[in-house]
Amino acid sequence: MLGVTMALLDAGRFEWSDFQPRLVAAVGRWEAEHPDGAGYRYYERWTEALESLLGDRGMLAPAAIDERAAVLARRPAGHDHGHR
Repeated sequence: MLGVTMALLDAGRFEWSDFQPRLVAAVGRWEAEHPDGAGYRYYERWTEALESLLGDRGMLAPAAIDERAAVLARRPAGHDHGHR
């Protein structure tokens, strides 16, 4: 997601100042819901922030994200490895 975010920033699709508050909010929400901090994954907070921004801007519908994730999750392990 970092690469996708940076590519979108470089393409001028949004500014860092649009993304950063969403990331801070995503981290804050998670911390409030998990005061012990167990299981924290920054990548997931980053993804949440990016999906929120793209959804609010109409660049990507949340339903499309969920649908694509479900398709990818159904692929068998190693499906894209050409070696044996």
